[in-house]
Amino acid sequence: MGANGSSLARTADMEAGREYRTVFDIDENIKVIEWKNRRKSLKPPQESHTANRVYAMFYADGHDVKDIAVYGKDGMKKHSIHTVDHQGLGPHYHVWRDGKPVPEEVYALKRDPAKLRLLDAVRKLKKTSER
Repeated sequence: MGANGSSLARTADMEAGREYRTVFDIDENIKVIEWKNRRKSLKPPQESHTANRVYAMFYADGHDVKDIAVYGKDGMKKHSIHTVDHQGLGPHYHVWRDGKPVPEEVYALKRDPAKLRLLDAVRKLKKTSER
């Protein structure tokens, strides 16, 4: 940051028009976010302004990851990982196309080791950040 605070002003401007805020960064591309209005649902944004971004959201009480959204190079959601067991699959993921989830493409997380590793990494790093 320069002596005039230009970096801070840029960051504040970036957050100003958004409905969510970054709680912390896990790495350059993975951000834990929350809605500014706590009464909103705990779902990540439909699209990202940054290509290939990953947003993670935790339950309101912080006990676990609720949703991890992975966005493509066009900023649209590619898939979302959920820990809520609403389909008898345990942790699972939904495939997204054209800005919408594809109802018939819901899979158990154990089917995709890379997505399971992402969930585990977010869980571990969240615990580390609380120390």
